[in-house]
Amino acid sequence: MPANRSVRLVRVSGPLKLAAAVMTAALLTGCNLQQALRGFTEPTVQAQFDGDPIELPFREGPGGLVIISGQVNGGGRYDFILDTGAPVSVIIDSPATRALNLDTSKARKLGPADNPATPIGVITPGFTFAFNRLTFSDLTAVVIPAHTMPCAERFASVNFQGVIGADIFKRFIVEIDHERGRVRLFDPRHWVAPVAKPGVAVLPLAFRNGHIYTDMKVNLNAAAVPVHVHVDTGKNSALALIAGSKPEIRMPEKGEPQTACYVSGKARVLKGEPVTLALGLDAALEARDVAVAYEEVDAIGLGARQGAIGIGLLKRYVVTFDYPGKRMILQERPRRAAPSEFATVSTLRPST
Repeated sequence: MPANRSVRLVRVSGPLKLAAAVMTAALLTGCNLQQALRGFTEPTVQAQFDGDPIELPFREGPGGLVIISGQVNGGGRYDFILDTGAPVSVIIDSPATRALNLDTSKARKLGPADNPATPIGVITPGFTFAFNRLTFSDLTAVVIPAHTMPCAERFASVNFQGVIGADIFKRFIVEIDHERGRVRLFDPRHWVAPVAKPGVAVLPLAFRNGHIYTDMKVNLNAAAVPVHVHVDTGKNSALALIAGSKPEIRMPEKGEPQTACYVSGKARVLKGEPVTLALGLDAALEARDVAVAYEEVDAIGLGARQGAIGIGLLKRYVVTFDYPGKRMILQERPRRAAPSEFATVSTLRPST
């Protein structure tokens, strides 16, 4: 256990610059807010560690999505998808959030009009989010009218009212444990990393424009192909690969057509045969029978990458995100019988 001191208050304030932002929505895809999100100011953060990490119970959504409950503006409780692909927090203007009196009358496209991951919304300051012993004050969020989002039935099946990502991940060591249904937040100054042993893999993280990426190998036609992928816990599928991003990655000839739903548009993908992944330094872990979808193009334009991994893969492990140490740690856990890991919706982002 980490040596957290009893009761500590962490307060952070100051300017925050984000070059890009992507949101979440199970079995749906993402958002692109590159231009609109520059210059966000940071919230004030209060976190109390009483000798233990802050534990947040979560509801497991479709495909393994992590959905935590929080209080907004001192009033009712709302469900948020915990999303590494979300550089900013999001609130959905819907009947479920009517009590918040959200104003989206001036909602507009917050980025390139031809990008299906560009949301229609309003940047709104002054929110307060409270999750157990963690409180964000003076938080700026993007408010999105629910009626502007495609795939309404898919989003409704997730039953969420918001998305939170970088506001949590960049401040704490974050452990997600699907077996116990808990998110644990550790103070980075006193956290102790798991001991290297069989069943533990460490994957390096790279940061670009508010998003995180890692490297692994995927077995395609008996060849281990290195791939650089976006890490997106708001994506409820396991793996997406972009055809043509490497010569070995091609659209499957007999793939099953699927629809990836983004925050403001859709994209066509093909479901391929399951693959095997080598994860971590020296391929410390092997993930077999990983469901994969192939995309014809990088619809959301995140730059040089070969695809994305989502919570459909990461739920196999106890996963720890260590942003200060620029690493992601996977620890094997017993696997339970579960439905197919292939998803057709993502969290305000494509099944990428």
